[in-house]
This record gives sequence, C-alpha cells and structure tokens, in this order.
Amino acid sequence: MDIHLYDLVAYHKASGHLHRWPLCAGSVAYQSRSGDNPPSVTWLPLVGQWPSVAVTAAADGARAQIDDLRLINVRQTDDLPRHASVYDMTAGVWLRVPLGTRPLNLLLTDYIVQAVTERVAAAGAPLDTAVTVWQAKAGMISPDVTELRLPVYDRQLDFDTPIQKEDAKYAGTGGYEGPETLKNALKERCFGHCPMVQPTYLGIVDFGSGAGGLLHVWSVNGGLPIADVPRGWSGGVAVSKTAGIPGSNQFRVDVATGRIHTAVHYEDFRVEVKGDKSGGVWRRYIGEVIAFLATTHGGIVSAADVGGMDATPRTVGLYLPAGDGRTHRDAYGKLVGSVPRGRWFVDLQDRLVVTRLPRAMAATPTRSYSKVSGATDGLKPTAGGSVTPTKKVTVLYAENPSPTAAAVDATPADTALWTQQWRESDSATDPVIQAAYGVSAKTDRIETALTLKADADAEAPLWLAEKAWPPQPYSLKVRDGAPGLWIGGAVTVVDDIAGFETGGPLVITGRTNRDKGGGATLYGER
Repeated sequence: MDIHLYDLVAYHKASGHLHRWPLCAGSVAYQSRSGDNPPSVTWLPLVGQWPSVAVTAAADGARAQIDDLRLINVRQTDDLPRHASVYDMTAGVWLRVPLGTRPLNLLLTDYIVQAVTERVAAAGAPLDTAVTVWQAKAGMISPDVTELRLPVYDRQLDFDTPIQKEDAKYAGTGGYEGPETLKNALKERCFGHCPMVQPTYLGIVDFGSGAGGLLHVWSVNGGLPIADVPRGWSGGVAVSKTAGIPGSNQFRVDVATGRIHTAVHYEDFRVEVKGDKSGGVWRRYIGEVIAFLATTHGGIVSAADVGGMDATPRTVGLYLPAGDGRTHRDAYGKLVGSVPRGRWFVDLQDRLVVTRLPRAMAATPTRSYSKVSGATDGLKPTAGGSVTPTKKVTVLYAENPSPTAAAVDATPADTALWTQQWRESDSATDPVIQAAYGVSAKTDRIETALTLKADADAEAPLWLAEKAWPPQPYSLKVRDGAPGLWIGGAVTVVDDIAGFETGGPLVITGRTNRDKGGGATLYGER
C-alpha cells in the first residue's frame, strides 16, 4: 500500500520563520526510520480528502486549477501523538509543538501556509524512496466543522500577475516622469527585438546648450537600458539616427536609459528597438526572455531551464506600451506559441521549463501501462483543436501593431512596413492533404512574436507538419498514481486502439496530481 505524504511549508507569524509540518493521508501515521533523513519523524495522519488538480503544459490561454486539501482538525483517536515534530527551516532545528483537541488550530491562528509538497512512498519503505508527485502553492486556509480547508493550486497561477510592477509608474510631474496625462500609468517596457513600436512621449527636457538645449524626449523601456534603436519613422518617412545633436529629421538615443531625443515633436513617431539590456545582456530568444521575466525581473521562480527551447534560437519581441498590465502568463503564451509545440511549465524541482514538447515518436518512454494487465482502463481519445485539415500555413511575424497610411514621400519599402500589420512567410502546400481534401483544405494564418524573416521561414514547414498532421490527444487513467512522471515525459501504452496494439509511445502534456478515487490521470498525445 502506498502512503501519501504532505509537507506543509508555513510562515510562523510570531518569529518570521518558515516551518515545515509533516502530515499524511490515511488512518495510520508514517514514521521515518532511524537511518532516514530526517530520522524518526512522524507524519501525522491528519489529511482527509486530498486535492485533485490537473496540471498541463501551458500555452496561449492556459489556466491553472484550484482544489481544497482538507485537513482533519479534531482528535479522532488516542493514537494521535500529543506533540507534532515541526521543522524550523529558518533556524534548522526541530520543534515539539503540542497538539490539543483541535490539533491543527495553530495553522489557523499562528501560521500562514505557503506551499505543499506531495510525495508517495510504500508503507514501511525508507523515506528516501518517496517520490515527489506535485509541488503546490497554498491559498488562505479556512475552518470547517471538523476540518480545515486549504486551497492549493499549481505554480502556474503565480504567473497571473502583471509583468510591470506597481512601483514602476509615471508620476506625471513633467520631465522624465512624463506629463500629467501619464500620471499613475505603468511605464513601458521592451524585451527582445521589436521591429516597430510607438515610444512614450515624455515632453521637453533641457539638456543644456552643449548637448542640444531643449529637446523632445521619448521612452521605450521605462528609463532602463536597451541595446539600440536602429531606425525611426514619422508617417512612414525615415528619421535618421545621429550620435550628435539631432536636427529636424533626426533622433538621438541614450541606450543607458532607453530614451530618444528629437528636435521636433512628431505626430506619429515609431522606432525599431533592440530592447532591454539589464545587467549588460540583450536577451532576444524565446527562452531567455521568459527566463529573465520569471526570475530576475519577476522573482516568481528562482531557476529556469530553457535549453529545450533555445537549442534552436528564435528571436522574438515583446513590447508593453505605457499602461499595459499584461500578465506573465499571457506574455509567455504568446512567446512560446510562436513556434510549434512551444510550452512552458513548472517542474517537480520548482524550475520554470520553457521547451518544445517532442512528438510521441521522438520521446523516450520511461514506464509502460497495459490495459490487459489492469494497470490502466485504457486510452480515452479526446477532442483535438480542429477537424478542418490544413494544407498550408502562413507564419505572421514582425508585427506593426498600428498600421496607418504613409506619407507620399515615404519610400516603397518604408510604406510597406508602415501600412502592413504583418510580414508573411508561407509554407509549401501539403500534397497529400491537398489531394485528399481539395477545396475543403484550409490555409492557417499563425500570429507570432517572431521578428526575423529567417526564423519565420524556418518555422513555416514545422508549423505545417503540426497543423496538417496534428497529434491525437488522449487521457489515460493509471492505477499506480504515476509517481515521478511529469510533463514532457513519455510512457508506453499497450491498448487495442489502433497504433497501440503492441505498445506505442504517449508524450505527457499534463496530469492530475491524484484522482479522487485513487490513481491519477495522464494527458498525452500521439
């Protein structure tokens, strides 16, 4: 029999320390052995109904689930110890905490529960054999008649927060704080490579006679360093870049602050930006941009693994105009959604993973489940994204968010950039889909954050392969709870469904931590 262990990490309000409470599900406590680490610690059997939450690899539009971990808060038997072993993670010492008639009342009064780690071990097995199933964040705990309800959710919910922080706002007091119309507006930010953006106009600043005197100032990165502003336009007409004092049709860039200086106020001024260069590094690839946002900038996670994405680097751009409260989740979805099978998730080591999920035939299964053996009830096909076949794709890249008519003296090349929202890269036509479906076959137009033609051209055939021959999604309920299996892994499934008769691979795109009736459900593709 398997024992599910739940380690609650809670903030102790009086001391400011983090404490770890060891609990378990079932009617019998779990005791670590004298040779375990930690030795001779009791996991109290105070978990009633466990939560069941589906965690999936996130792309555009993905959302996290929330469920309650129900904790027993009444002494039901005399077998329950009179004290709990609670580990003070901050001080590195074990504490003996008295347990009363309501043994977990302290979690209501003295603590704020922050996180829960769920592990599974065989009854009587050493603690080091326990396998982590899930690491969850915790919400506000609340009392019930005989229980405590602790909402838990996947780490993905932490990314539903704006990229720009509340303290990064314009004061609207003039100068570099902008006009009154910008008061309390979030400052703009630019990450990666943005081919055409509208900078924020801050007003007129006096630079002194030696540096140009009164000049108009524009901002593209909230006063923070950037790599460069290679080009600018007004009404589609090129505005040239200068290192000196700008003339009537010129602009100057201060890369240390991401601000642009001009001699005149342009009614419709736009620029190409090589964006944020915090720490002296210009990040422009999908994985490294997301990793920077999640770790250094956002502080949501402490580590990220982007090797699966940036092994094939693709340049992208993310521009947040002043006042834009876009969340991390929405931005990441747009960035990973720029390439086929791009996904992000938090792994069992609490690292953010940004990758391209492999197709099933390219994955390496680490476990096998057979319907005949009873390890599973078998595969359940689920609906895919589209029933209309795709014969061709057009990758849209290098977005101009606000295309307008160009001035008559703009060059043909600049007019095209100014008036068109997207540049386009077409794939070939799939001959099999074309022959089989004829006029029913469609062309998909895929909006991306890609900015370079070479990248869009390289991704077009990959998008066609994904859209013309999309993977079939399945759910798979397994009785062993799938310990140690996570998103991006793969299993072999033996079933009587076509392609699985002698065993076929299934790449995991999501899973439940634990189903209400026991076991777990894997979500995958073939």
